[in-house]
Amino acid sequence: MNQEEYKILYHDILNGCSFYNDNKIAFYIKHFCTKDLNIVNRRKIEIENKARKIGLLSEEVQLQNLISKDSWSKNTEEEIVKLKDFIKNLKYTKSKLITSRDIEAVNIQLKENESKLNTILKEREEVLGITLESYTNKKINEYYVFVSLYKDEFLKKRLLDSQEFEDLEYEELYELYTKYNIGLSKLNEKNLKKIALCGFFLNSYYLCDDNPYTFFGKPIIDLTFIQAELFAYAKYFKSIITNSSTKVPDNIINDPEALVDWYEGSKNASKAASNMKNKNPEETLGSSFIGASKEDLKKIGLKNKDNISLTEEAKKKGGALSFQDLIKLHNA
Repeated sequence: MNQEEYKILYHDILNGCSFYNDNKIAFYIKHFCTKDLNIVNRRKIEIENKARKIGLLSEEVQLQNLISKDSWSKNTEEEIVKLKDFIKNLKYTKSKLITSRDIEAVNIQLKENESKLNTILKEREEVLGITLESYTNKKINEYYVFVSLYKDEFLKKRLLDSQEFEDLEYEELYELYTKYNIGLSKLNEKNLKKIALCGFFLNSYYLCDDNPYTFFGKPIIDLTFIQAELFAYAKYFKSIITNSSTKVPDNIINDPEALVDWYEGSKNASKAASNMKNKNPEETLGSSFIGASKEDLKKIGLKNKDNISLTEEAKKKGGALSFQDLIKLHNA
């Protein structure tokens, strides 16, 4: 997406609705707020009760049945748990790393293991078939479509009344659901983070003193979930930019994920350097910076204008460098 597309998306967020038009049908999709969720939750309870009455089993019970019949493996279930734990630990490890090289290595592992987990979960979903949870989710998603679609941008006239919606054939409902998803597809986490770093947004945000009422002109309880999410991202990124001890590199200032990785690495580097200064100066810190880039060294205020190889220097010192060694090698 380019800047103009982000501006259009931002305008939709402010208006609290998205517009869909494919030359066959046009409608507005309401963005939900906390008050709207109460209507959906009441409907969800009704659907769950209906699902139980028709004899649908919970996912947990269905899973145990499949395992007992050897239609699903208990070992695979254990693998799912292990993968989730491993991914959680990788994210924690990443939050403690310093160099961009190490962070990127963990990012690669994260992508590989998340892909593996998603593949297994998809297979699991297919084997489980229709459960109480899957039936309820399907029906509540359909209900979301019904209560979200409007003919006008003021969200006063429903696209379909309850009877018209009930009378839709499966193919018609599926097509409408697909168009609903397309209409909201750009309002994803990645794009919200991008908008939170766009100049046209930040120019206004920096004037509101981190106050959502000042920015949106309404109480938090009336904010759509998307508005609240965008505001939270903006507050977080502003904190990173303003609290960073060194200048954010220009090449990542508009990249949310790279910005977060850089900030966490900078914090870890500063903390490590501070700890070493307060302890035995001969304790090893330099090993943490083996393979460090110029940007990595800047995180603790060091320069590498002579392109010194920390790996080679560490070999000369028996395989490790102290913080004092780093200071001597670079111009602090």
